[in-house]
Amino acid sequence: MDMTSQVLVMTVGTGDPEQQEETLFKPMRESIKKGEWKQVILLPSKMTEANASRLKTSLPNSFDIFSLPGYGDEDDVDRCYQHFVGVLRELVRKNGAPHIVCDFTRGTKAMSAALLMAAIRCGAVHARYVTGEREGPTVKPGAEIIHDVRLATAMVEWALSAAESMLNGRAPSAAMKLLEMPGIKDPPVPDETSGRRALLLHFARMLTAWNQFDYRRAIQLARESPGTTSPELLNHLEMCRVPQDSDQWDKLDCMGKSQVLEHLIADMIENARRCCESDGYEDALLRLYRATELIGQARLFREGLDSGNLNSSHPAVRELIQDNKKPLQPNDKGVYQAARLDAARLLTRCDNLDSRYLGEMLKKEDDAAKSMHKRNLSVLNHGYQAQAPQDQQDWEAMFQRIEGLFRQLCEDADVKLNTARFPNPPA
Repeated sequence: MDMTSQVLVMTVGTGDPEQQEETLFKPMRESIKKGEWKQVILLPSKMTEANASRLKTSLPNSFDIFSLPGYGDEDDVDRCYQHFVGVLRELVRKNGAPHIVCDFTRGTKAMSAALLMAAIRCGAVHARYVTGEREGPTVKPGAEIIHDVRLATAMVEWALSAAESMLNGRAPSAAMKLLEMPGIKDPPVPDETSGRRALLLHFARMLTAWNQFDYRRAIQLARESPGTTSPELLNHLEMCRVPQDSDQWDKLDCMGKSQVLEHLIADMIENARRCCESDGYEDALLRLYRATELIGQARLFREGLDSGNLNSSHPAVRELIQDNKKPLQPNDKGVYQAARLDAARLLTRCDNLDSRYLGEMLKKEDDAAKSMHKRNLSVLNHGYQAQAPQDQQDWEAMFQRIEGLFRQLCEDADVKLNTARFPNPPA
């Protein structure tokens, strides 16, 4: 461990009152001399403030003293921890965690334990303690041995616990970033911890890619770690990826395309739910809008109609082209296409009763299509203000309506929605 230009943090105790120079000050000076410190931080209790001041005046180093605030705090682990965390956070902010060394030798056991916990919490993984042959409760003067250690395993274990909580909270990107931090990803740790670290990082990367609709990357990561992904989930991801591969997509007939879109609809709805859970309401609104659009497209595929290139000779399409109130218009290339509401209008003109019913549901002013109209006014689209509702009851009602539309399209909609939910972290 390179001690140049680092910060040494030391708890301050009493030593042997009859041999204070030999049992307290000399060992502390020896610890300070082992390294080139730009700053030494002393952490005494109210009872040992005078000892810290005496040490400060005896050495040329730059010293700062941060005493525990109350009498008796030195025997309270929680109070010590709160105080030490506050000191260490500021030091980490100014110097960076790798440049801080915590010497927890002196003070009460509560102070030593609290400093170690605070160091782990703040990412300061370099620690130091003094040991040697003892005379009673203290090390024999002149027999001190300074040990520099890393708190890597404890730090990584803490990060793994935090990452698991993030993954359970469906925040894979946060878990991935935590596990990719150099102080977490790189330190050598026992095999079991190392294996767990690699497994969770791989899992977090897979979920992050999936959450970003990067199905190709998600599939690759899932295949590299088969124990973390069920066959049903892998199939779901592969189906969602099909429209991103034009060659594979173009080979499908209309029914095949409809079946693929069912998976993408389920994925879009569950992705919207995750956006809501992280307060990304405008993002969720866009995803639900897309889900309703895909529902109409998927049903049209069952009617043999491609909403991106409609067959103008189809009776329903011909009827919509001839509509007196709002006729369907071709684009500049002469191709007829159906966006969300035109898809609904087409479905109401189809012979199939299920298609007609779904088209009517999509058109109703009090169903999801009405709510989705807010998407056009969103600050993320054409407007200047957030349009998504903030009330959880409004959101749940919206999800229920759109999931109801999905159930009208797909008999096993609930199975697909369940598959599209993030799985729990691997055990």
